[in-house]
Formats: sequence, C-alpha cells, structure tokens
Amino acid sequence: FTDRAAETFFAACPFDFGTVNYTSITSVCKSPYPRKPCCDSFIALTCRYITYFNDLNTTCADEMFAYLNNAGAYPGGLFANICVAGPEGLPC
Repeated sequence: FTDRAAETFFAACPFDFGTVNYTSITSVCKSPYPRKPCCDSFIALTCRYITYFNDLNTTCADEMFAYLNNAGAYPGGLFANICVAGPEGLPC
C-alpha cells in the first residue's frame, strides 16, 4: 500500500502573456520600487486581462508575473507583496 499526496493541477493559460507589452509598468516602476507608481501601473495593465489573471484554476497569474519580472528584472514576488488584492482579486 502506497500513500500518495494529493496533487493539484492547473489548466494552461489560454492567453499568451508573452505577447503583452509591459513598458507601461517597466517605465515607471524602478528601484527602489515605490508602491504607488508600481501598483498603479500594474493594476492598470493587469485589469485589461483580469478575467485571465483572476482565474485561480489556470497558470495565468503565474505566467504574467514571470513575464513581467523578466521584462523589468524585478525581484520575485515584488508585485504580489506590494500590490495587495482583496478577496475577489484586483480592484478593476
């Protein structure tokens, strides 16, 4: 008898976040990463794709964060930590 841990699988994101232009964020959110310009620009861009971003059953949010962090050379978790969303996700 083998006890296996439950595995959680997420559906692939149906949108390609690699095609997004992140300049609206990377042009204003620079070290030391002030909260207001970083979060305002993050929310403005993310709200265009909010249906995908807020779908917790897909990899969309993870993919967007990965592309954004790569585009701006941001430290991992920056936006998740400074741009706090409510229980329903981002306020769009």
